[in-house]
Amino acid sequence: MDIFKFIDLSAIIVYILGMLIHKKVKYYRKKVVKITMQELCRRIKAIYKDTAISTHTLSRLENGYGHAIRLKWLSQISTGLDITLQELLEGTEFELSKVVSTIHRKERGSFTYNEKAISLLYSFRALPYQASEVIIDPKGKTDLEQDPQPESENQEKYKKCVIILKGIVTLKIGKEKHILKKGDSTVFDSDNPHFFQNTSNRETSFLVIRSPKRF
Repeated sequence: MDIFKFIDLSAIIVYILGMLIHKKVKYYRKKVVKITMQELCRRIKAIYKDTAISTHTLSRLENGYGHAIRLKWLSQISTGLDITLQELLEGTEFELSKVVSTIHRKERGSFTYNEKAISLLYSFRALPYQASEVIIDPKGKTDLEQDPQPESENQEKYKKCVIILKGIVTLKIGKEKHILKKGDSTVFDSDNPHFFQNTSNRETSFLVIRSPKRF
């Protein structure tokens, strides 16, 4: 019997490396995913835009510079490597609880629509949906969005569930306009063109849950 068929050699090699987080990041990038540092940064920037980790910071992180090792960056790196944050941290000095997964406020990724609208990401890659908190300044709005339509009858349609946390939000979808206040919630097919607007003089925020997630 070939015993090596039943052994995860990559897991053994990572263990031998000592499971230090900077070594594990470098190992997964070079030996498992087999991409350059520049390609990993391009993947991350495509999702996190202006808040993405820089090539310089990633290089310092992989070389073990302590101040560059932050959970915010590790979360982005795990996304770029297409593994969960918990998988990346497992067995390292940053290992998370096996029961509870937590993203602290300062560790959340973000996406900037424009100078008056931003989205803070809450999701874990292991989950089948994407959750984010959208914050819109007074008189601001998000960009026009539209998820792709299903390519076959068996493919699930994209939907968004919106829960208003603070203020008043105007949802414009197609030719319809809906006014939503704190505590209101709504669900719609997000393959229709839509955007959110804050016409008030106060900041507004709301939770957006997209299913299935796109990234």
